[in-house]
Amino acid sequence: MSRDRALYFADLAGNLLLEVSRPGYPGTQFGYDARRSLSEDLDHLVLALLPRCKSYVCEVMPADAPRAAFIKALFRLHCEHLQELRLSSHRPIEITFAEAETLPMIAEQFPSLSTLTLGGVCLPFSHMLASSRCTTISVSSSCEEVDCQHDYTIGLEVNRIVEALPTLRSLKVGQSGHSEAVHLVGLVTESDPLDLHSALVTFSATIEVLHIDMIPTIWPSVRQLKQLSLGHLRELQFHGMLVQPRVFVEEGDPRSKFEHTIYPFLQLLAATPNLVRLNIEEWFWPSLSYVSEPLSFHTVCLPRLEEVLLFEVDEHYVGQILSRLKMPRLRILDLSTLFRSDATAFRFTDVMHGWDLPYLEEFKLSSSEEEGNTGDPTYPALALGRMLRDGNLPRLQNLDVTNRGWVTETDLRDAIEALRDPSVVPSLVELQISNSTPPVDPRWAEAAVQERNAHMGDDPALRRLSITVLSGDMIDSDDDREVEEDRESENEENDAVEYASDGLVGIDSIASDSA
Repeated sequence: MSRDRALYFADLAGNLLLEVSRPGYPGTQFGYDARRSLSEDLDHLVLALLPRCKSYVCEVMPADAPRAAFIKALFRLHCEHLQELRLSSHRPIEITFAEAETLPMIAEQFPSLSTLTLGGVCLPFSHMLASSRCTTISVSSSCEEVDCQHDYTIGLEVNRIVEALPTLRSLKVGQSGHSEAVHLVGLVTESDPLDLHSALVTFSATIEVLHIDMIPTIWPSVRQLKQLSLGHLRELQFHGMLVQPRVFVEEGDPRSKFEHTIYPFLQLLAATPNLVRLNIEEWFWPSLSYVSEPLSFHTVCLPRLEEVLLFEVDEHYVGQILSRLKMPRLRILDLSTLFRSDATAFRFTDVMHGWDLPYLEEFKLSSSEEEGNTGDPTYPALALGRMLRDGNLPRLQNLDVTNRGWVTETDLRDAIEALRDPSVVPSLVELQISNSTPPVDPRWAEAAVQERNAHMGDDPALRRLSITVLSGDMIDSDDDREVEEDRESENEENDAVEYASDGLVGIDSIASDSA
């Protein structure tokens, strides 16, 4: 059985450090009693091997009572060499410690731990992390129980992590499920918001990756942000309405009213000159159209920014952000499921600085399909033909514009006409676009594709264009293009155990590394 094989390979490793991966648990092909017995055997094996481990990764744990007991036992072990610990559950596991129980401290139990990832495992993690050597933390709380230990305290937990680990290089914190709903109900009155200013000041010399998802957050003022420099930050993610920029009307007074404003966010970006990836999700209420804003803000240049993802963001936020960013090395611009309104509509030509994006390879644009959120189908939000003909887009390969209302019939016809010339966006290989109202005949697009590709001759090295007009037909440039229909798949056994010197393989796997 797998336990015996694992022990054999562990003995074979001698004094080498182990890397143990446990991506799954016994499946439904076993009866309940058999599954529980197999899980307990493997639990005991892991606990026996963990003091010899360099890393332990458990991808999917069932949310049952034995799992909670196993996790408690794991954190009470002394593992001098453990550097990475990842625990993930597909359903939330709430783990609390009674007053009579001694809270295990990571600094004492795992003195070499540098990377901790907890997904769906709810622990008093800020207290446990005190004085540890961790530099990479990823904690996602998804409790659904009414008495979750982090209800109304998740912001406080993150503040404590900041205080406990001032030299973090990567911090990803988030919540979902019941805790998120609790804070949404008390959006204005939560008593423990994350102090973003304190976090940014504390991490300014070290932070490289920062994700804040659904954590109630109070932003610094523009004045405070002007004094910050985050030269090491490469990746920034804000997710959820609880993280939307809002500041107190009376600076520093949490009892005063707050207002939503985009400018603290822009000033934060100005402090991140080496940012590579920006991801903003679910900033759609309240719309900034109801918030008074100053008329101008200086352009923020982000010379290394390569990826921008704005998902389920209010259209007004999008216009405010893009109009004030200069991104000369941008490769991917993904504006998906935007929330549109006639009151906040804008023209992309006005905010994209003439589409001077020489490194752009992929552009996606779509809007939310909620009723009343498609905007005005006659409003020329995206002058597609002008974008393709006049923009500096030599590397653009994929262009995807879905949902009606972005491109008028005139603009769509202009774009198709422009693409007849192979020198226009020469690297473009795929255009997918929703038809306009009134619609354009897909045969017109087909004729344009044939004319464009005819200029390329038979050279297979040249890029050929295909156009998909949604609710129409697929216009493909290569009738002989092969489509793979059969793909081989390999099924891994849940109890597979392998030994390798260069990595992890199998469902339950052990790898060795030099001590």
